[in-house]
Amino acid sequence: MNRQTVRRYLLAGGFPERALRPAVPSKLTPDTPYLQERWRAGETNGRQLWREIQAQGFSGSLALVARWARRQRMLAPPVPLSRSPRIGRPPKPRATPRRPSPLASRRVVWWLRQPPEALKASLQGVLEQMEHVSPAFGRLYQLAHTFTQLIRSRQVEPLDRWLEQARSSEFPELVSLASGIKRDNAAVKAALPSPYSTEYVAYCTSLLA
Repeated sequence: MNRQTVRRYLLAGGFPERALRPAVPSKLTPDTPYLQERWRAGETNGRQLWREIQAQGFSGSLALVARWARRQRMLAPPVPLSRSPRIGRPPKPRATPRRPSPLASRRVVWWLRQPPEALKASLQGVLEQMEHVSPAFGRLYQLAHTFTQLIRSRQVEPLDRWLEQARSSEFPELVSLASGIKRDNAAVKAALPSPYSTEYVAYCTSLLA
Protein backbone atom coordinates (compact mmCIF):
# COMPACT_ATOMS: atom_id res chain seq x y z
CA MET A 1 0.00 0.00 0.00
CA ASN A 2 1.12 3.53 -0.57
CA ARG A 3 1.35 6.10 2.19
CA GLN A 4 -1.88 7.94 1.34
CA THR A 5 -3.89 4.71 1.54
CA VAL A 6 -2.54 3.93 5.02
CA ARG A 7 -3.26 7.51 6.19
CA ARG A 8 -6.86 7.28 4.89
CA TYR A 9 -7.36 4.01 6.78
CA LEU A 10 -6.00 5.51 10.02
CA LEU A 11 -8.32 8.51 9.80
CA ALA A 12 -11.42 6.47 8.88
CA GLY A 13 -14.21 6.34 11.46
CA GLY A 14 -14.89 2.66 10.77
CA PHE A 15 -13.39 -0.27 9.00
CA PRO A 16 -12.87 0.78 5.36
CA GLU A 17 -14.69 -1.85 3.31
CA ARG A 18 -13.14 -2.68 -0.04
CA ALA A 19 -15.30 -3.41 -3.06
CA LEU A 20 -15.11 -7.00 -4.23
CA ARG A 21 -14.02 -7.59 -7.78
CA PRO A 22 -16.64 -9.31 -9.91
CA ALA A 23 -15.83 -12.91 -10.72
CA VAL A 24 -14.66 -13.36 -14.32
CA PRO A 25 -15.80 -16.66 -15.90
CA SER A 26 -12.95 -18.88 -17.02
CA LYS A 27 -12.72 -20.61 -20.40
CA LEU A 28 -12.85 -23.81 -18.34
CA THR A 29 -16.21 -22.96 -16.69
CA PRO A 30 -18.47 -24.85 -19.18
CA ASP A 31 -16.35 -28.00 -18.76
CA THR A 32 -16.02 -27.85 -14.97
CA PRO A 33 -19.03 -30.15 -14.24
CA TYR A 34 -17.54 -32.84 -16.48
CA LEU A 35 -14.09 -32.46 -14.88
CA GLN A 36 -15.59 -32.75 -11.40
CA GLU A 37 -17.48 -35.88 -12.46
CA ARG A 38 -14.30 -37.47 -13.82
CA TRP A 39 -12.32 -36.38 -10.73
CA ARG A 40 -14.83 -38.07 -8.42
CA ALA A 41 -14.56 -41.18 -10.61
CA GLY A 42 -10.82 -41.29 -9.87
CA GLU A 43 -9.26 -39.62 -12.93
CA THR A 44 -6.76 -37.12 -11.44
CA ASN A 45 -4.30 -36.86 -14.34
CA GLY A 46 -4.47 -33.32 -15.69
CA ARG A 47 -3.16 -34.24 -19.12
CA GLN A 48 -5.72 -37.02 -19.55
CA LEU A 49 -8.56 -34.72 -18.45
CA TRP A 50 -7.35 -32.09 -20.93
CA ARG A 51 -7.35 -34.66 -23.76
CA GLU A 52 -10.94 -35.68 -22.94
CA ILE A 53 -12.44 -32.19 -22.91
CA GLN A 54 -10.32 -31.17 -25.90
CA ALA A 55 -11.96 -33.98 -27.87
CA GLN A 56 -15.32 -32.48 -26.88
CA GLY A 57 -14.58 -28.97 -28.13
CA PHE A 58 -12.43 -27.35 -25.40
CA SER A 59 -9.93 -24.93 -26.97
CA GLY A 60 -7.98 -23.92 -23.86
CA SER A 61 -4.45 -24.90 -22.90
CA LEU A 62 -3.12 -27.87 -20.94
CA ALA A 63 -1.77 -25.46 -18.31
CA LEU A 64 -5.31 -24.25 -17.52
CA VAL A 65 -6.51 -27.79 -16.80
CA ALA A 66 -3.31 -28.61 -14.87
CA ARG A 67 -3.89 -25.61 -12.55
CA TRP A 68 -7.46 -26.77 -11.97
CA ALA A 69 -6.19 -30.26 -11.06
CA ARG A 70 -3.63 -28.80 -8.61
CA ARG A 71 -6.37 -26.81 -6.87
CA GLN A 72 -8.48 -29.95 -6.55
CA ARG A 73 -5.58 -31.78 -4.87
CA MET A 74 -5.09 -28.88 -2.44
CA LEU A 75 -8.82 -28.72 -1.61
CA ALA A 76 -9.26 -32.49 -1.23
CA PRO A 77 -9.64 -33.44 2.47
CA PRO A 78 -7.16 -36.01 3.87
CA VAL A 79 -8.38 -39.57 3.92
CA PRO A 80 -9.11 -40.46 7.60
CA LEU A 81 -7.46 -43.53 9.07
CA SER A 82 -9.83 -46.35 9.90
CA ARG A 83 -10.32 -46.73 13.66
CA SER A 84 -12.41 -49.06 15.73
CA PRO A 85 -15.38 -47.25 17.33
CA ARG A 86 -15.04 -46.56 21.03
CA ILE A 87 -17.03 -48.80 23.34
CA GLY A 88 -20.22 -47.13 24.53
CA ARG A 89 -20.38 -44.59 21.71
CA PRO A 90 -22.52 -45.11 18.61
CA PRO A 91 -20.72 -44.75 15.27
CA LYS A 92 -21.01 -41.35 13.62
CA PRO A 93 -23.55 -41.23 10.77
CA ARG A 94 -22.07 -40.94 7.32
CA ALA A 95 -22.42 -37.67 5.51
CA THR A 96 -25.10 -37.47 2.84
CA PRO A 97 -23.46 -37.87 -0.59
CA ARG A 98 -23.39 -34.72 -2.67
CA ARG A 99 -25.71 -34.46 -5.63
CA PRO A 100 -23.93 -34.73 -8.99
CA SER A 101 -23.35 -31.51 -10.90
CA PRO A 102 -25.78 -30.82 -13.76
CA LEU A 103 -24.62 -31.70 -17.25
CA ALA A 104 -23.72 -28.87 -19.61
CA SER A 105 -26.14 -28.72 -22.56
CA ARG A 106 -23.21 -28.24 -24.97
CA ARG A 107 -21.77 -31.57 -23.86
CA VAL A 108 -25.09 -33.43 -24.27
CA VAL A 109 -25.49 -31.99 -27.80
CA TRP A 110 -22.02 -33.30 -28.66
CA TRP A 111 -23.02 -36.77 -27.43
CA LEU A 112 -26.21 -36.71 -29.49
CA ARG A 113 -24.26 -35.97 -32.67
CA GLN A 114 -21.95 -38.97 -32.24
CA PRO A 115 -22.70 -42.55 -33.38
CA PRO A 116 -23.67 -44.57 -30.26
CA GLU A 117 -20.83 -47.03 -30.85
CA ALA A 118 -18.32 -44.14 -30.74
CA LEU A 119 -19.31 -43.25 -27.16
CA LYS A 120 -17.92 -44.88 -24.04
CA ALA A 121 -20.17 -47.33 -22.26
CA SER A 122 -20.48 -44.92 -19.32
CA LEU A 123 -21.77 -42.13 -21.60
CA GLN A 124 -24.20 -44.49 -23.30
CA GLY A 125 -25.46 -45.35 -19.81
CA VAL A 126 -26.00 -41.67 -19.01
CA LEU A 127 -28.07 -41.20 -22.19
CA GLU A 128 -30.13 -44.30 -21.37
CA GLN A 129 -30.85 -42.91 -17.89
CA MET A 130 -31.90 -39.58 -19.39
CA GLU A 131 -34.25 -41.42 -21.78
CA HIS A 132 -35.74 -43.33 -18.84
CA VAL A 133 -36.27 -40.18 -16.76
CA SER A 134 -37.63 -38.07 -19.63
CA PRO A 135 -39.59 -39.75 -22.45
CA ALA A 136 -39.47 -36.43 -24.35
CA PHE A 137 -35.67 -36.57 -24.31
CA GLY A 138 -35.86 -40.14 -25.62
CA ARG A 139 -37.95 -39.00 -28.59
CA LEU A 140 -35.56 -36.10 -29.24
CA TYR A 141 -32.58 -38.47 -29.05
CA GLN A 142 -34.09 -40.86 -31.59
CA LEU A 143 -35.00 -38.08 -34.04
CA ALA A 144 -31.56 -36.46 -33.76
CA HIS A 145 -29.73 -39.78 -34.16
CA THR A 146 -31.87 -40.82 -37.16
CA PHE A 147 -31.31 -37.47 -38.90
CA THR A 148 -27.55 -37.64 -38.36
CA GLN A 149 -27.42 -41.18 -39.77
CA LEU A 150 -29.49 -40.22 -42.83
CA ILE A 151 -27.28 -37.26 -43.65
CA ARG A 152 -23.96 -39.02 -43.06
CA SER A 153 -24.96 -42.09 -45.05
CA ARG A 154 -26.61 -39.87 -47.73
CA GLN A 155 -29.89 -41.78 -47.66
CA VAL A 156 -32.58 -40.06 -49.73
CA GLU A 157 -35.55 -42.46 -49.47
CA PRO A 158 -36.10 -42.39 -45.66
CA LEU A 159 -35.76 -38.59 -45.53
CA ASP A 160 -39.46 -37.88 -46.22
CA ARG A 161 -40.58 -40.10 -43.35
CA TRP A 162 -38.15 -38.39 -40.97
CA LEU A 163 -39.38 -34.93 -42.09
CA GLU A 164 -42.98 -35.88 -41.27
CA GLN A 165 -41.97 -37.22 -37.85
CA ALA A 166 -39.98 -34.07 -37.07
CA ARG A 167 -42.75 -31.71 -38.25
CA SER A 168 -45.29 -33.50 -36.03
CA SER A 169 -42.98 -33.54 -32.98
CA GLU A 170 -43.25 -31.30 -29.91
CA PHE A 171 -39.84 -29.69 -30.53
CA PRO A 172 -40.14 -26.26 -32.24
CA GLU A 173 -36.50 -26.32 -33.38
CA LEU A 174 -36.95 -29.64 -35.22
CA VAL A 175 -40.27 -28.47 -36.68
CA SER A 176 -38.51 -25.38 -38.07
CA LEU A 177 -35.59 -27.46 -39.42
CA ALA A 178 -37.89 -29.97 -41.11
CA SER A 179 -40.06 -27.22 -42.62
CA GLY A 180 -36.98 -25.53 -44.11
CA ILE A 181 -35.74 -28.78 -45.65
CA LYS A 182 -39.25 -29.54 -46.95
CA ARG A 183 -39.38 -26.23 -48.81
CA ASP A 184 -36.15 -27.14 -50.65
CA ASN A 185 -36.94 -30.85 -50.80
CA ALA A 186 -36.02 -31.31 -54.45
CA ALA A 187 -32.70 -29.48 -54.14
CA VAL A 188 -31.82 -31.37 -50.95
CA LYS A 189 -32.52 -34.76 -52.50
CA ALA A 190 -30.46 -33.84 -55.52
CA ALA A 191 -27.51 -32.59 -53.47
CA LEU A 192 -27.44 -35.29 -50.80
CA PRO A 193 -26.08 -38.22 -52.87
CA SER A 194 -23.66 -36.03 -54.79
CA PRO A 195 -19.94 -36.61 -54.04
CA TYR A 196 -19.50 -32.81 -54.09
CA SER A 197 -21.89 -32.16 -51.19
CA THR A 198 -19.46 -32.76 -48.33
CA GLU A 199 -19.84 -29.22 -47.01
CA TYR A 200 -23.62 -29.49 -47.24
CA VAL A 201 -23.62 -32.73 -45.22
CA ALA A 202 -21.45 -31.10 -42.54
CA TYR A 203 -23.79 -28.10 -42.48
CA CYS A 204 -26.91 -30.25 -42.03
CA THR A 205 -25.27 -32.20 -39.21
CA SER A 206 -24.27 -28.97 -37.46
CA LEU A 207 -27.91 -27.78 -37.44
CA LEU A 208 -28.59 -30.13 -34.53
CA ALA A 209 -26.31 -28.03 -32.33
